[in-house]
Amino acid sequence: MKTIHIALIMFIVALTNACSNGQNSGNVNLSAVDFQKKFAETPNGILLDVRTPGEYEKGHIAKSQNIDWNGDNFEAQAKTLNHDSPLFVYCLSGGRSASAAAKLRTMGFSKVYELAGGIMKWRAAGLPDEVSSGVAIAPAATGMSKMDMDKLIASNNLIVFDFFATWCGPCKKLKPELDAIEKEMGSKVKIVRVDTDQNKALTAELQITEIPTIMIYKNKQIVWTGTGYFPKGEIEEHLK
Repeated sequence: MKTIHIALIMFIVALTNACSNGQNSGNVNLSAVDFQKKFAETPNGILLDVRTPGEYEKGHIAKSQNIDWNGDNFEAQAKTLNHDSPLFVYCLSGGRSASAAAKLRTMGFSKVYELAGGIMKWRAAGLPDEVSSGVAIAPAATGMSKMDMDKLIASNNLIVFDFFATWCGPCKKLKPELDAIEKEMGSKVKIVRVDTDQNKALTAELQITEIPTIMIYKNKQIVWTGTGYFPKGEIEEHLK
């Protein structure tokens, strides 16, 4: 009887190890460099961009296909993919891709890898996008440059930079707070909103990988940086 019990325990342990070495074996949340390498080493891998079509058009990772996580047909479109192929999923900063990856796993996809920090981390690592024409591009040298930013800092005693994206929910929630501050303080503060999609080079150079990101400069020195939504009162405390 004792031998049977030992054999049963060994079987359960082996089964547990097999399960733990299945879908979630290793690191499925990969850095930009590891994500690129893993995809390159996977001939039958499928690369999914789960952002909106508008975001995808402005720049995406080469060989990716777009299935909008927040669209009406995500599950139906995902069902058309080969369930035997490893999936490589990314979005802007990692939130939507995490939700999409979890859903894909429940749908039976056995190997799903996520780009940690999304395409913002990809760009910060200096890796190229491509646009819908298929032309590979480095982080676009359009929009505000670091030199432009430095000039603004030098010419304003109090300045707030708001790095945002038009598709970002917390960014939309933050905007009225900053608008109210700007209205109340008038010429005492300058608020500069920087669209990360339109200012990719600056975003990458500053290593901004989360949005919204707020940077406050006072007398040419940075006094506070914050990421995420902040209410008006909390921002004002950092402006004092």
